[in-house]
Amino acid sequence: MLATDIDPRFLQALSFPNLEVRQHDIRHEPLPDQEFDLVHARLLLMHLADREAALKKMVAALKPGGWVVLEEFDHLAFLPNLQPNSPNDGLKLRDAFEQVLTSQGIDQRYGRSLAPRLNANGLVNVAAEANGSMWKSGSAGVSLFKLGCEELRGAIVGSGLITESEFEADMKRLDEPDFFLASPIMWTAWGQLGGG
Repeated sequence: MLATDIDPRFLQALSFPNLEVRQHDIRHEPLPDQEFDLVHARLLLMHLADREAALKKMVAALKPGGWVVLEEFDHLAFLPNLQPNSPNDGLKLRDAFEQVLTSQGIDQRYGRSLAPRLNANGLVNVAAEANGSMWKSGSAGVSLFKLGCEELRGAIVGSGLITESEFEADMKRLDEPDFFLASPIMWTAWGQLGGG
């Protein structure tokens, strides 16, 4: 089994005898051809400028009959005034975060395109499903959102969409016990390389 990442430090902490961890940038480095029965990527393609080239590398890495499984967010659930606590209690931070992501080339609607992309790459038995949830304060989902906001703090505040004090107030709001946030939709799509 091969696990790759541009920053594999978390993968290297795993201890499985059949796992090889490799630092790898799919944008610039090849994958082995026709070597894998399964290729899986989660929350990767939406972040890449040349998503199609990366997907073609994944498909080329499949053995005949092998499967590719892709999971990507789609921010379809992030609509104005969706905050469930009250109609006027939306987070300015969330809207600014989303706009900064888009300005950096992240395709926040990529999840819904997974199945058509797999079809276009010649895979068969293509299917997809989508799931969403409500993220409560203290949940892994809210923690993920907070980490993303902290990572992009400079760009978010620098965008002029939110002030530093609004950023801080909304970050505190994320920790309040009554807080809920609609998650992005997680699309999972899969397809099989013919000939197996």
